[in-house]
Amino acid sequence: MRRFYYKLKSSLLFDILRNNYFILVALIILLLVFINSKSIFVGLIFIGYLVYLLKKAPKLALYCIIILVIVFLNYKIRKYNYSKNIVTNYDGIAKVERIQYKNDNYQIQFKVKNYYLLYYSDELLEIGGIYYLNANISKPSKAHFPGGFDYAKYCEYKGIVGIIENAKIKKIRKSFSIYYLNYLANNYFDKHFNSSSKGMLKALTIGNKDDMEQTLSNSISNVGISHLFVISGLHVQIIAMFFSKILKLLHISEKKQNTLLIAILFTYFVLTGFMISVFRVVYGTLLRYINKVKKLNYNSLDIMSVNIITVLVINPLFFYQYSFSLSYIISTSIIICSDYLKVKNKIKDTIINSIKISIIATLVTLPIVINIKPEINYLSIIYNIFYIPVVTYIILPMAFITTILNFLEPLFNIIYQLFTSATNCLSTIKTLTITYPTVSMGVIIGYYWVLYFLLKEISNFRKKKTILLLVLFIAIHILWNNYAIFHNTSDIYFLDLPKGEATVVIDKHNKLNVLIDTGEAGYDDILIFLKKKGIKRLDGVIISHGDSDHMGMLEVILKEFKVKKVFCNKYDTKTMTIVKQKTQLITLKKGDMFKVGSTYFQTLSPKNDENDTNNNSLVLLMSYYKKKILLTGDIEQKIEKELPKIGHVDILKVPHHGSNTSSSNSLFASVDFEVAVCMNGYRNSFSFPTDLTRKKYQKKLYVTSENGTYIIRQ
Repeated sequence: MRRFYYKLKSSLLFDILRNNYFILVALIILLLVFINSKSIFVGLIFIGYLVYLLKKAPKLALYCIIILVIVFLNYKIRKYNYSKNIVTNYDGIAKVERIQYKNDNYQIQFKVKNYYLLYYSDELLEIGGIYYLNANISKPSKAHFPGGFDYAKYCEYKGIVGIIENAKIKKIRKSFSIYYLNYLANNYFDKHFNSSSKGMLKALTIGNKDDMEQTLSNSISNVGISHLFVISGLHVQIIAMFFSKILKLLHISEKKQNTLLIAILFTYFVLTGFMISVFRVVYGTLLRYINKVKKLNYNSLDIMSVNIITVLVINPLFFYQYSFSLSYIISTSIIICSDYLKVKNKIKDTIINSIKISIIATLVTLPIVINIKPEINYLSIIYNIFYIPVVTYIILPMAFITTILNFLEPLFNIIYQLFTSATNCLSTIKTLTITYPTVSMGVIIGYYWVLYFLLKEISNFRKKKTILLLVLFIAIHILWNNYAIFHNTSDIYFLDLPKGEATVVIDKHNKLNVLIDTGEAGYDDILIFLKKKGIKRLDGVIISHGDSDHMGMLEVILKEFKVKKVFCNKYDTKTMTIVKQKTQLITLKKGDMFKVGSTYFQTLSPKNDENDTNNNSLVLLMSYYKKKILLTGDIEQKIEKELPKIGHVDILKVPHHGSNTSSSNSLFASVDFEVAVCMNGYRNSFSFPTDLTRKKYQKKLYVTSENGTYIIRQ
C-alpha cells in the first residue's frame, strides 16, 4: 500500500495532530464520540475541524471523508443488524463458540448466524459442538442507575443479543470453534496448576483474569497497576526474543525468521482468545516489518495510527470497549511523548522514565478509568517505580517459565504470596485517592486538550508556558472534583440495587445530600452512585430499620463520606451500635418532626417497640419542594392499620419490597398516591413484588428491577 501523504501548511492545529494519519484517527474518534454521546459540543468540533481541513488540504480532507463514511456506514449497519436479531425465544441450531468459567458457572457463548447468545450453566458443554437449542431469550439489563455498568451496551458491543433462560439443549454433532486454542490453554492451567497463583499465571500469560482472587483484583485496581496485567508489547517482546534465539540457532534466514515470528505471534493472538490488546501488538509488529521491507519511512505514530484506523474500519464498536481504549491510548501517548522519554544515562533515566510513563498513563486514561471506578490513587505513580521493574523483569518472565515448566509452581507461588501481601497492604492507603464524578463531554475534551499542550511544552522545556498550562490543568481537576456544585436540578433517586433499598435526595448546587437506607452489605453500587454524582458530604443518613438490606452499607458509608447526622428508629440497636461516636445520632419515634436542609420529615411510626425489625421501621412523610413522598420501610399489615389518614402524596414507597405481608387495604385507605415505587432488588430471591401486590397497585406500580432507577427531577 502506497503511503498517502500530503504535507500540510504550518499551523498550530496541525502541529497538535502531528501527522496526517493521526488527523484521520482524531476525526474518527470525534465521529464515534458524537454518535454515542449526541453531544452538540463534540459535533461542532468535528464539523469545524473538517471544514478547516477542507480549506487547508482538500485532497487529504476528501480521503478522510471517504474513510469516515465507511466507518459511519459500518457502525449503522452493525447497529441495525443487532436490533434486527434481538429475539424473545429461539428454536433451532446453534454452535458453542466459546466457554469461560466465571463465578462457579460456565459462561457459554452460542453462535447463531452472525450474532451470539449467552448461556450460564452448571453443566460443561463441548466447545465447537453443534446443539439443538430451544430457549427463552431475555434482554441484557441496562444500567440500573445513572453511571452504573450498562450490561446491555457491553453485550451490544460484543455482538451478544440475549441471555438464554429455561433452555432445552441437545447435542447434534462435533464441530470446530476459533476459540478452541484458547479453551485448551485455559484447560492446561486448570489441569496442571492447583495453587492460588493459577489466576495470576493465566492473567499474565493468556490475559484471562477470571480466576484472579477478587480481593487481589480489587487491590491491583486500588493501587493503580492494572495496566501491568494487560497483555502488551512486553509479552510479545518476551515471546519474540525466545523464538528468535531458537530460530537463530537453527540458522534460519532473517527473512524467514520474520515471517515465522509473525506467524507465532498470530498464534499467540489466537491463544489469548483474540484479545484486542494482543492484536494491537501483533498487527503493529507486522506493520513495522512491512514499513522496514517496503521502506515506507513511516514513523511510530504513523504505524500506530494505521493500526487504530484498521481496527475501527473493520469494527467501529471496538472503540466503545475499555480494552481497546486503554490499550491504544496509553501506547499512542507514549509514542507522542517519545522525545520526552529519551534515555541517556541508562539506569538513572530508566527509573525516571518509569515515573514519567506512570504519570502519562495515569493522566491519559483518567477519563476512561473513572467510568469503571470513580477514583484515582495518585500514589500509584510512586508505586509503579517499584512495580514496573518487578513485574517486567521478575514476575512476568517467571510466569512464562512456570507455564512451560509447571514443577516450578511452588517457587512462583512464593513470589505470588509476597506480591499479594504487599499489594493488599498498599491498597488500604487512601492518602492521595481522589474521586472524580461524571462530567460533561466538554470537560473531558478540555481536559485532553490542555493535557496535550502541557506534555508538549514539558517536552520542549518551555517553563513559562508549562507553568501556565499546569495551573490551568490543576484548575480543571479542581473543577472536575467539585463538579456537584454545578448540578442545577433538585433530584430524588429511588435506586435499583441488587438487594435492598436506598433513596438519595440531591439538591441543586450541592446544597443538600440525604441518603435514606443504604442497601445490602457487600454491594458497592450505592458507593459508586454517590461518588459518580460527586457527593462527598451527606447532610443526613436515615436508616428505616436494622435489617442488612436497608443498613448493610452504613459502616462503609460512614467511613467513605462525611456524614453530619444519622437518624434511626428508637428501637434500632444495630444502627446505634454501628454509629456509636462516629457522628451525631438522632433516634426517632411517632410524632417527631425534623428537617434536613430544605427537606422536612414527619415521623408516623413506630409508636412502640414491636419486637420486630420490619414493624419497627420508620414511616416518614417527606416534603421536598412541591413533592410529598411517603417512605414506609418494611412495615407490614399490623402497622399499616395504625397509620393515620395521610391523604394525597406524589410517591408511595411500596412497603417491604412488595411482599404479601404488606400493602393491605388499610394502607390504600390511608394514602392516595400518583406512583408507587417498589424497590425490590434485581437479585432478590423472593420473587417480589408478588402477583397479588401487582394486582393491588395495577398501573400505578413502578418496579425498579424491571424499569431501573426511578428519578424525580425538579
